[in-house]
Amino acid sequence: MFSAVQTTTDRNAIAGRELWLFAVASVALRLPALVTSRIIDPDEAAIGLLGRTMQRGGVLYTAMADRKPPLPAQIYEWCFRLTGSPDLRLPRLVVACLFAVSAVVLVYELARTHGASTARWAGVLYVAGAMAMAPADGGAANYTHFALPFATISLVLSRRRGTWAPLIAGVAFGAAILGRQTWVFAVPAAAASVWLAHSSLAQRLRGLVLFAIGTCAAMATAALIAPWHEFWFWCFRSSTGFLTADRKSTRLNSSHIPLSRMPSSA
Repeated sequence: MFSAVQTTTDRNAIAGRELWLFAVASVALRLPALVTSRIIDPDEAAIGLLGRTMQRGGVLYTAMADRKPPLPAQIYEWCFRLTGSPDLRLPRLVVACLFAVSAVVLVYELARTHGASTARWAGVLYVAGAMAMAPADGGAANYTHFALPFATISLVLSRRRGTWAPLIAGVAFGAAILGRQTWVFAVPAAAASVWLAHSSLAQRLRGLVLFAIGTCAAMATAALIAPWHEFWFWCFRSSTGFLTADRKSTRLNSSHIPLSRMPSSA
């Protein structure tokens, strides 16, 4: 599947088997979390509750709400529906696979642009750094771990030229926001990456437009999971510190509880 990555010289080539090694390591380092179904992070309990509610026919942000984006809850719901039980090991395996893909993309691209040595170091730091913490921080299927692989892929591809690279980077960036909405603050960094990847003004503007289209298209899929206005309210307007927060909405200090017990958002 993976072929050798060639850069300017043969000594800077990285073999496909090394890419497989990084992919396998991304999963293997998470084995302690993959062999237990117990909750190891509070976010897993919150997302699991949302996923179970959706599995039973509830609508996210309507029957039950949290001030977090919908992608993790939707993935949990798919996993619960597939296994027929609220087992957390499958969502964790999904996270591990996402990290594996992002590690391969990172190493592949750095080998192409900066050589094999730099790519290996980056891959080791990325894979090891993601698990260099307590199990609750490193092995859980939480909002951060669903978002980080997409953000990594986005920021790597945003530095590539061409038509498809900024578009795919935008889609991945939108997915990162749907995993954890704080990635909206990385928009300037992503836009700068797209801008600097191209030389002419026309190419830079086209890249930014394609990136924006990809991001908006990915975020628009939230409407397939939950009502758009509820998604926007709970993820942005009711969250303290976000650009669109207001005084009334920031007084809502409870999350993932039935909306019938919460004040109206009107």
